[in-house]
Amino acid sequence: MAVAAISGYLLLLVVVFRIRTVIHRRRTGTSGWLRPPNGTASVGDTLFTLGIVAVAVAPVLDLLDAPGRVKFLDHLAASVPGAVLLGGGAVVAVVAQAQMGTAWRAGIELSARSELVMHGLFGLVRNPFYTGMLTASAGVVLMAPNVAAVAGWLALLIGSEIDVRMVEEPALRSAHSGSYATYEHSTPRFLPSPRLLHHRRERGVGRRRR
Repeated sequence: MAVAAISGYLLLLVVVFRIRTVIHRRRTGTSGWLRPPNGTASVGDTLFTLGIVAVAVAPVLDLLDAPGRVKFLDHLAASVPGAVLLGGGAVVAVVAQAQMGTAWRAGIELSARSELVMHGLFGLVRNPFYTGMLTASAGVVLMAPNVAAVAGWLALLIGSEIDVRMVEEPALRSAHSGSYATYEHSTPRFLPSPRLLHHRRERGVGRRRR
């Protein structure tokens, strides 16, 4: 499973960072990559990046039979769900980027020009890209369970929390005031609530019946 984990994860990274950058540059003339706007964002971005690197390296360490393997996860019953999480998380991350369109940025923009995207996956959670990356990374942890993978996932989680809670959300509240407050109140941060999913499904059925 380690070969599948490293292959799938590297493909995801190429798509969401390299290919997305090329697409964005063709559409807007800019790369979309931004420097951290403050020290807090630098910490969050650094942890996020280190987490991705550690998760990517973990399957290689697994192939080399390096010490630090998490034995209670090292079996097929964990690897198969891990592959599902990797694939599903990758789809969520890629679709979230596509739905952002030209509003996509690799970094945080602290300005009133930042666009508030609320359609598609953003109608279920406010940060579907982070959700997708965390889910895909958790899949790698299950497919190549070792200390590096676990530490990487935790760094990714902490970095995401710092960026979202302490930098992005305050900026969006300032830029969009009332509209973001309503969106924030009705839409979860990372994980969709069962009640919200049920409500959206009922609305969809109602529209089809009419």
